[in-house]
Amino acid sequence: MKIKLKTLKGDAFECEVTPDMPIGKVKELAAASDHGTKGGWEVEGVKLIFQGKVLDNDKDLASYNINEGDFMAIDNLVEMGYQREQVQAAMVAAFMNPDRAVQYLEEGIPQAGDEGDEEMEDEPTPSTWPELAASPSFLAELAAIRDAKPEGVSARRRATHRHDPRRHSASS
Repeated sequence: MKIKLKTLKGDAFECEVTPDMPIGKVKELAAASDHGTKGGWEVEGVKLIFQGKVLDNDKDLASYNINEGDFMAIDNLVEMGYQREQVQAAMVAAFMNPDRAVQYLEEGIPQAGDEGDEEMEDEPTPSTWPELAASPSFLAELAAIRDAKPEGVSARRRATHRHDPRRHSASS
């Protein structure tokens, strides 16, 4: 089956794979591709992202329900000249959306509280998703979860999605 691999710079190419192929082997194919050889990619420096989740080398494509025509993003921003801390901050700020992370790296990460730094201590309860995404305390909590246990970010995102803050804002 063919899947699409998309770099965070927007270049895309196809790879011939099988459902039982380990993610590590897909990374090898990506590094050996024209894009990989031109970019000087090393297998160890490649991260594959599918539906906002960094994929584990030991699992196979089927375990992530990756099918014909699906696409994965390739995270190789550190090797492209961005500092690791900048890449991590951009990915967190973009809620692990690689396209948005690239935008943040190129244009700057929006800083929460830019319009009201004096209110940082008494941060209002977010009532919309954009407010939540800009909340310094929420971003700090996500960073702490990510640093403690990377797979915890996905669980937290699912839990947050189930509890829309708009439903609870009237009671505060």
